[in-house]
Amino acid sequence: TPGAAFDLGTGYDLSTPADRQRAWAELEETRPCFVLGSPMCGPFPQLSSLNSTPSSRMAAAVCHLDFCCEVYKWQVARGCIFLHEHRALAKSWALPRVQEFLSLPGVERRIGHQCPFGLKSTDATGEGLVLKPTGWMSNCVEVLDAVAPRCSNESNPTQSEHHRHVNLVNGRARAAERYPPALIRAILQGLVNHYRSGNRPLYWMCSTDSGLTVEEPEVVPDLTVWNPSSKTQFRDDVTGFPLEPNLVRLARST
Repeated sequence: TPGAAFDLGTGYDLSTPADRQRAWAELEETRPCFVLGSPMCGPFPQLSSLNSTPSSRMAAAVCHLDFCCEVYKWQVARGCIFLHEHRALAKSWALPRVQEFLSLPGVERRIGHQCPFGLKSTDATGEGLVLKPTGWMSNCVEVLDAVAPRCSNESNPTQSEHHRHVNLVNGRARAAERYPPALIRAILQGLVNHYRSGNRPLYWMCSTDSGLTVEEPEVVPDLTVWNPSSKTQFRDDVTGFPLEPNLVRLARST
């Protein structure tokens, strides 16, 4: 089910305490099973860059990153999923808060490319794919597997068969900030793979979560699983934790 988005485009300035509080109120009300964080990365130069960032912009960027990390911490504490995205070589990956998350059990970082998802831009030569090395951090391996493929040029030794990359210079980077549709579908497919692997009961997902959204046939539920007399296992709809069968049958019979 679609959730909320917190950015300037939706009326949230996460640099302000009031809007961070508003965002938290929305999160605590909806209690999402999945959160995607993509805080501003422009103020964080590449690890090898000697350029400096104005202190005001850096302060705002760190504020956004800290807010995202607090949300990720909340997700992990509830047994839910987070996905964090930043430029692969951004200095933000070296910050203590991010390193703290990378040290948690089950949390990984991957580096992938976005040309496999069809991200494109245009330069003097014409339209071409964009490499855009991207860093991903998550506590869900299925999502990481889906979002971090590498450019096919790396595994193809034939130089003449390589596709061309457009460099994100001269203002092209901003246009490439929007996720290509194929990347969004990959994130959703990763979540579906996670839930299908037994981490949550399948009936917890509606058809738009596990079918049409990721271009698969609509899921047809097996209504026999709801027959209390034939079921031997029951799980909580919210947490997915197993419940005592006899107590469930007793509650449904009263």
